[in-house]
Amino acid sequence: MKNKKFLLLVILILAVFLGVSATYSLKENEYGIRLQFNKIVAIDESSGLYFKIPFIQNVRKVPKSIQLYDIRPS
Repeated sequence: MKNKKFLLLVILILAVFLGVSATYSLKENEYGIRLQFNKIVAIDESSGLYFKIPFIQNVRKVPKSIQLYDIRPS
């Protein structure tokens, strides 16, 4: 009985850890650049809660005041 409770507790802790590492949030003044193996997969522009693949994708948050692309007007 004690082993089942301990196993359940370990599984619950792992599930919470994976859930936290699979989400990220952005503020109104941030861009979220999602990277997968150091290549850009997506750019999130609006604030909110987003999901990513844990341990494979990373997120870099950049303030919106920094211009991402310097493109000449056509």
